[in-house]
Amino acid sequence: PKMLPQMQETQPSASGAQPPAENATPSIQPDTPSPPAKLAPALPPVEKAAPPPVAQPDTAAGQKPAQQASQQAEAKPAAPAPEPAAGQADATRAKEQQADLPPPKHQASRPGKAIPAAPIPEAAARQADETSAAGRQADLPPASQPEQATVALNVPKPEVAPVIDDMAQRVSWVRDFSGGDCFYAAVTSITDKTAAIEGFGTAVQPFEQMLADFQAKFHVEPDINVRLIEPSQCEVTNFLRFLGQTAGEKPQLVLDRTSVPNGTPISGTLVTRGGLISSVLLIDHKGMMFNLDDRMVVQSDKATFSIPIGLGAADRAAGKAVPQIIMVITGPQDIQAAAFSTPMPASQLLPKILEEIEANGSKFSTSAKYFRLGG
Repeated sequence: PKMLPQMQETQPSASGAQPPAENATPSIQPDTPSPPAKLAPALPPVEKAAPPPVAQPDTAAGQKPAQQASQQAEAKPAAPAPEPAAGQADATRAKEQQADLPPPKHQASRPGKAIPAAPIPEAAARQADETSAAGRQADLPPASQPEQATVALNVPKPEVAPVIDDMAQRVSWVRDFSGGDCFYAAVTSITDKTAAIEGFGTAVQPFEQMLADFQAKFHVEPDINVRLIEPSQCEVTNFLRFLGQTAGEKPQLVLDRTSVPNGTPISGTLVTRGGLISSVLLIDHKGMMFNLDDRMVVQSDKATFSIPIGLGAADRAAGKAVPQIIMVITGPQDIQAAAFSTPMPASQLLPKILEEIEANGSKFSTSAKYFRLGG
C-alpha cells in the first residue's frame, strides 16, 4: 500500500526510456499477468488518461527509479521489453481470467492497480454488500417459521381427545363392574388423575374389590363412598343400573345433609332441564316407597323441598340410624306407575315403572341420594 502514490505517477514515467506514446500501453500491459493489473484491460479510460501527464518529462524522469523499484518488488522481469502483440495476448488472457474470477478477488488487489480504477471495485463491493444484506433480509421470513411451528404447539388440542376417551373408559368400567345382586356404583366426578365413586350395596367387600381392580387398571386410586342399604332396598340398585345406561340428562338432586335426627325435616333442591317432568320418591329402610311430588315447591329455576320425617316406636327403641333413599325419575312425560298416593313396596313398584319406560321408548334418567335417619 505504500507504493500507491508512486504508481499514480509511474504510469507515464515509462517515457523516461521510451517515447511517451508507446510507454502508456506497456506500463499497464506487463501488469496484466499479475493479480493487481487485472483491472487495467477492463478499464480503457486508464490508457486515455496516461497521455496528459506525458507533457511533464522532468517529473516522469524523476520518478523513474521509483517505478523500477516497484516493478522489481513485484517480480516482473518481462516489463522492460513488452511487445504489442504479447501485450494484447496478455490483455485477452487477463479478460478471460477476470471473467472467471469472483468480484472479491478484484477487491483484494494489491499495489500496482491503476488508481482511477480503484473506486469501481469499491462500488462493486458496496453493491455486493447491499446485495448480500438484501439476501440476508430476504432470509429473515424463514427464520420466523419456528414461531409458526410454535403456534402449532398451541396445541395441546390433539391431546384432549385421548384424555376424554380415557375418562369415558373409566366411567364405563365402573358402570359395568359386577359387584353382585345388590350392588350399584357410578362415577360422580373424574379427572385424569382422580375419580370419585358413589355406590349402594349391602356389603363393603365388593367395593373393596372395585377399588383394587380400578387402581390396577388405571393406576389411579379412586375415592369410593359406600352407601350401605337394607336388603329390602336392593330393588333400587337394579333400577339405577338399568337407567344408568341411558343417555338422558340426569337430574341434579342435592340434600342439605346426610344424617337427619329423628323427627326433623330433610331438605334439598332439584334442578332439571326445562321441559322435563320429574317424579320424586322416597324408599325407607323397610323397602316401602312414598311419593313426594306434592311436597315439592316449584320455583323458576329449581324445585325445593323440606319434609319432616320420623321413625316408629320400634326403630326409636333400637336406637340406631337407618338408611333412607330419595330418588328422582325425570323424562319427557309423566310416568303413570309412579303416580300413587299410598306407600307401596319398592320391589313391586319399581319393576312396573321400568316396564312403562321401556314401553314408551322415551329417554328417562334418574338420580338417587342417601341419608341416615335417627341414631
